[in-house]
Amino acid sequence: MMKQKLLAIVIVLASLEPAAQAMFAHVETERVPISRLLINLDFQLHQPNLHPAVRAQKEFQIGRLHSMAYAQKTEEANIRKLNKDAPQSDPEPFFHRMPDYYQFSVTNTTDSLLLDAAHKHLLLAIMHLQTALQLEPNSTNTKLGLAWCLDQNGNKQTGSFGLPRNNERECQ
Repeated sequence: MMKQKLLAIVIVLASLEPAAQAMFAHVETERVPISRLLINLDFQLHQPNLHPAVRAQKEFQIGRLHSMAYAQKTEEANIRKLNKDAPQSDPEPFFHRMPDYYQFSVTNTTDSLLLDAAHKHLLLAIMHLQTALQLEPNSTNTKLGLAWCLDQNGNKQTGSFGLPRNNERECQ
């Protein structure tokens, strides 16, 4: 009887091993120009009869990509390397393992060309995130992203919606 219980425990533990290994599987990435990703997302955004929730998601993704380009002062993004055997889908930026929402660390530079390009990305991020928030007003990730971008742009007197604060409590 004891051997049967021990065998049952070993079988259960052995069956859990592949799932545990999958959690830490290495993801292969490749560098892709942000302009290519933006063209793909813009194409998806302008499809006819796009559901408002999908349109909001695409606006958010475009804004997120612009905010990443601003923060990292780069014109390339890491994306998951496409598996040739898997069904093809549009590449999406790969932002490593992270919690549900994570804002990028800002890279500092003194290069005026990089700073100008980054500022343009920041303004575009704000524009797309504001549009996404109009389409999906309850999106917490959009609110956080927009508030971060507005803060980075030097607008310290706005709430999470990009509107003047009427009450300090709304941010607590």
